[in-house]
Amino acid sequence: ADWPEVEGLASSWPDFVAPQFGVHPWWAAKHAGPLADAGTAGWVTELHDLLRRCPEAGVGECGLDGARKKVIPMDVQLEVLRPQLALAKELQRPVSLHCVSSHGALLEALQSAFGKGGHAPGLVLHSYCGSPEMVQAFAKLNCYFSFSASFLHITKHAAALRAVPAERLLLETDSPDQLPKEFQGVDAASFPQATK
Repeated sequence: ADWPEVEGLASSWPDFVAPQFGVHPWWAAKHAGPLADAGTAGWVTELHDLLRRCPEAGVGECGLDGARKKVIPMDVQLEVLRPQLALAKELQRPVSLHCVSSHGALLEALQSAFGKGGHAPGLVLHSYCGSPEMVQAFAKLNCYFSFSASFLHITKHAAALRAVPAERLLLETDSPDQLPKEFQGVDAASFPQATK
């Protein structure tokens, strides 16, 4: 995990860096299940201690990735997600969520962790790619939705964007990984000119 580096950046730049600490679903198999690394056995305690040391930190990016369920089974991903949600609830921290092709399972996990009233500090569905029909259920849990311009040309994603209440809409900043096609390969320094 890059947690020490993130903690160091947040300590060096406290007015600029808002840290997030968690285990991404892509790395879940290193932390749980039959292929777990022995060196990660105490990761939940380590994460808890880190979050206590950094009261401004959120939890994440954590979540579920159905596109990788053949390599990282969903039960392993859920085994890693659940304690992170429990820590967020215990410490009252916001959560940044990754979700691909598993929005129903994520909704169930969030409802189980936080109840129907949701999570007061907030939940962010990073690069939301779920259906427009699920927006309302997630919003009831105090979810916010970020969208990447790189896939808003897809009808389903554009419809989901339109379904999100304006006060729950966030702009995606996962750059340069998710740039719109017209900006791929463009130097970030030229963005102000390129968007005029």
